[in-house]
Amino acid sequence: MIQLQVDRFIKNWRKTSVDAEYPRYEKTIKPGFLRDLSVFQDFLLGEGLGPIRMNQCEVTYVNHIVAGEGFTDLGDALKVFSFLGGLPHGVEDGIFALRFPIVLEGKPVGRLKVDIQPAIREADHKPMYVMQLTARGFVGSGLEFFDLGRAAIVKGFDELTTASMHSVWGKKGL
Repeated sequence: MIQLQVDRFIKNWRKTSVDAEYPRYEKTIKPGFLRDLSVFQDFLLGEGLGPIRMNQCEVTYVNHIVAGEGFTDLGDALKVFSFLGGLPHGVEDGIFALRFPIVLEGKPVGRLKVDIQPAIREADHKPMYVMQLTARGFVGSGLEFFDLGRAAIVKGFDELTTASMHSVWGKKGL
């Protein structure tokens, strides 16, 4: 889905069903985004509206981490998230917000924001954590940040989740 606003060009995508093949960044997401952005750019130029002038880029991944797949309930956050040193006994769930600088050649060029919230999956009412990772920044002409932001998201997800969950998910190393 494409969303247009005065100051934004947004392309949304999602895995449509549990059985659907996950759309990979290099193979599907990035080429589709670049194609659609090019079509929009051509439209703007054809209408005499001038070129797109980027001032910021953003990449967001939303992950549903569902109970029953490596952990039992939302109180098992220690089994899922590596950055939790220990929680007091009896914690039911938690909301976490983290921010990290994205650095290129020693200079900050953006920020990775991570939000983790408890939720209930509508399809089967299973508890889950929704982990949203958003990389926002700017490098070069603008589009160069997408690969950098996506790399920060992958690294952040890998570092913030536990090795035992990586095994459950069949996650390969970076």
